[in-house]
Amino acid sequence: MAVLVRILFFLAGLSGCAISALLAIGAWFGPFKDQPGVAIVITIILGIFFLVSSWVMRKCFAFCQSQWGKIAGSSAYQATAAKIETVRQEARDRAERKQEILRKVMSRPSGSRILKVVAQGGSGWQALSGKTLLLSFDANAVFLNDVDCDAEYSIPLSDVWDVSIGGPGTVVTGGGVIGGGTGVGGFVAGAAAAAVLNLLTTHKSTKTLVRINTATSELFLLISTYDPDEMRRYLSPVYTRINHQNQQESEQSPRTSVVDELLKLDQLRVSGVLSPEEFDSLKERILHP
Repeated sequence: MAVLVRILFFLAGLSGCAISALLAIGAWFGPFKDQPGVAIVITIILGIFFLVSSWVMRKCFAFCQSQWGKIAGSSAYQATAAKIETVRQEARDRAERKQEILRKVMSRPSGSRILKVVAQGGSGWQALSGKTLLLSFDANAVFLNDVDCDAEYSIPLSDVWDVSIGGPGTVVTGGGVIGGGTGVGGFVAGAAAAAVLNLLTTHKSTKTLVRINTATSELFLLISTYDPDEMRRYLSPVYTRINHQNQQESEQSPRTSVVDELLKLDQLRVSGVLSPEEFDSLKERILHP
C-alpha cells in the first residue's frame, strides 16, 4: 500500500512539473513572447507554485505514510488481513483439491466419457436426491462426484448385486405439421413452411433411469444424454465385472456345501454314529454324486 501511495504522489508531481513547464514555455513563446518581463514574472510564479506544491505533496505523503503505518499496525487491520488470507488460502486449497479429483476421475477407464447425472435418491442415498453428479467407474467401483468436486462417493462393485436400466429414453414431441396448398407452387410453399414449423416445434428429450442395487442400498440415477441402449454399452465393463463376480460366487458355493457336508460326516464318524465303512460310503457319494 505504501508503494502505491508513493507511486501516486510521484505521478502527481511529474504531472505538475510537466504542466508548469508547458505553461512557462507557452509564456515565452506564446502571446507574451514580445513581453519578456511578463514572461519572466509568469515563470517565477510557476516556479514558486511548483516548489510549494512539491512541498505540500511531500508533507501529504509523509502524513499518509504515517497514518497507513498506524492502520497497518492496528489489531483490527491485522485480524481483517488474517481473515482475507484465510479465505484466499481456502479458495486455493479448494481449487487444488478440485483439480486433483478431476485428474483422478479422468485417469479412470471411463474418464474420457464422464456422464453428468442427477441422483433420484433411493434407500441409503436420500441425501443425494436432486443433486447433479459426475458418474465414472473403474475395475473395482462406481464413483459419483459432485460438480464442484468437493465430495466423492463410491460403490464397490463387489457389493453390487444388480444394475438395471430403464426409462423412456429419447422422446420426440411436437412437429407433425403437414404442408398443403393449391397447385404445384402452393404445395411446395406449404411443404417448406411445414418443414420450418416442424423444425421449430420439434423437441427431443432423453430420460434414462439407472438403478444400482447393493445388499444395503438402492440408488437411482437420471441420465439425459444417453438412451437405455447407449447407457447399456457405456456400462458394459461394469456388467462384465459383475457377471464375472457372480460366476465366481456360483462356482465357489457348491464347493463350500461339499466341505460342510464332509465336516458333518466326520463329526458323525468321530462321535461313533457312523462306522468307518459307512463314512467312506457316504463320502464317496458326496464327492462323486
